[in-house]
Amino acid sequence: MVSSPWARAVDTARPLAQALGLSIETDERLTERVLSGRDLPHWQTALQASFALPALKLPGGESGTAAKARALAALEDAQDPHGLSAVFTHGNLLALLLGLDYGGWADLKNPDVWRFNPEGQAQRVILEP
Repeated sequence: MVSSPWARAVDTARPLAQALGLSIETDERLTERVLSGRDLPHWQTALQASFALPALKLPGGESGTAAKARALAALEDAQDPHGLSAVFTHGNLLALLLGLDYGGWADLKNPDVWRFNPEGQAQRVILEP
């Protein structure tokens, strides 16, 4: 199990880790993308633009292209060749990994579970209440 080191991701991973008797490794590359280093009163407009223009890099922020590249590297390193890996990250980064647009990002749930097959195709896992 590999998680962003941010508390909300680790806290989401913890119940599964405890149930399976596994430890949680953290990987900085799974932290959420920083859209901008400045306060953005209209951050959703900026976020929407960033999905339309993946190379867009706002001051003090990270482009979608760069964020996706670091997340893909983390996923590759997290692969367990002998089993199943569970990776915990954040919504914007997950949307980039899934190739979603702004509307797809807005439709993500918390938590949202996706399964990636070895070919990199993703399928949403429906959790029973």
